[in-house]
Amino acid sequence: MKHLYLNLKRFDVPVEYGGVNRIAPMKDWGSYIVAHTQDGLKKYDPAQVEFVQYFPEAHILGAVGALCEDSPVQVGCQGVYRMNTAVGGNFGAFTT
Repeated sequence: MKHLYLNLKRFDVPVEYGGVNRIAPMKDWGSYIVAHTQDGLKKYDPAQVEFVQYFPEAHILGAVGALCEDSPVQVGCQGVYRMNTAVGGNFGAFTT
C-alpha cells in the first residue's frame, strides 16, 4: 500500500496577502481542492494507494463537504501554532 499525503497549509493564503493561492477565493479553497482532485484520483486502485489531503482548520468543513460518495480522498486537519515564537518572529513553525 502506498500512502500519498498532500499537506496544503501554505497554499491557502491568497496572492493579495502574499500567498500563492491563485485557484479559488479563500472561502471556497478547501472545497475547490477536493472537488477538483477526487475524480482524477479514482483511476488508482484503492487497494494499492491511499490519498489524504490535510487542510488548515479554517478550510476543513468546506473540504469535507465537497467529498463525493465514492471519493478516494480522505481529509485531515493540520493545526498551526499561532503564537509568535520570539519577538518579531513568525507563527506557524509548530504544527500539529
